[in-house]
Amino acid sequence: MFNQYDIEVINIINHMDRYVVFYQTAVTGSFTRAAERLFMTQPSVTYAIKQLEEELQASLFVRKSKGVELTEEGSALLQCVAPAIRLLEEGRRAVAQYGDLERGEIRIGASEAVIKHYLLDAIESFHSAHPNIRFGFRHGRTRDIRQMLLEGGADIGLIHLRQDEDAAQLQIHAEWPVELIFISAPSFLPLSEEPRHPKELLKLPMITLSARSSSRAYAEDLASAYGVKLQSEMEVGSVDLLLELTRMGFGCAIVNRKYAEGGLRTGSLIEIPVGTELPAWRITLVSSSSRALPAAARAFLQLMSA
Repeated sequence: MFNQYDIEVINIINHMDRYVVFYQTAVTGSFTRAAERLFMTQPSVTYAIKQLEEELQASLFVRKSKGVELTEEGSALLQCVAPAIRLLEEGRRAVAQYGDLERGEIRIGASEAVIKHYLLDAIESFHSAHPNIRFGFRHGRTRDIRQMLLEGGADIGLIHLRQDEDAAQLQIHAEWPVELIFISAPSFLPLSEEPRHPKELLKLPMITLSARSSSRAYAEDLASAYGVKLQSEMEVGSVDLLLELTRMGFGCAIVNRKYAEGGLRTGSLIEIPVGTELPAWRITLVSSSSRALPAAARAFLQLMSA
């Protein structure tokens, strides 16, 4: 139940337009000029002032031949109204700065590997154009990033999706096909001499990401499709560590070709050719379909989608 103070505050909010009319009339000293500033008719301004005077039971202006002057009551009211109007104007300008990309933050949910290989160029380009926009990174696996987006913990995300996987509650803005390959250390060189069937390779000791990762789920689903139980020799938490342990000869791995390009180029890693096409996978740029995006995130999405 509202008390008297609550009722008075609600009444002020409901009649805020009258106080704005009062402020403009006071600073211009004219009903006509106040009407011009507010894109109103002069009778509408006069009526709003009359209503405010009746509400406050006080005379706020003295009508002169050339405009109006504040009464003592009007001067007292202006001292209180003016700071509030200026504060509202500062708030409007502050919000406009977000729309003009003069300030703001873009919260991105993605794994470190995805950020490194798919986002850095766009981030650099966007930062050059809008240096006052901050970037905040929320690291996680695909399922974690989905949750962040749905709960408002991130604005946009890059997640792994198989070709037939549902993206319910997410809006897709762009996507990139992923070429997955089997890799190993040069000590497994005989494996690279001729194409091998995935069923044969999946029986080898595998280095995988953690059990909750989408790439681990992909490897397990692939093994299951061939009637093989995946042998995770080592379970790691990052792509960089997976590549290093593979390079050291601890086992084979299934990885995005883009992530392994450096090692393949130097020869510290080798690609094991497979005799059949692996199921399609993709990296998808998404946001929540039920949440409005801030201006900076919308601008970044336009850059990424171009």
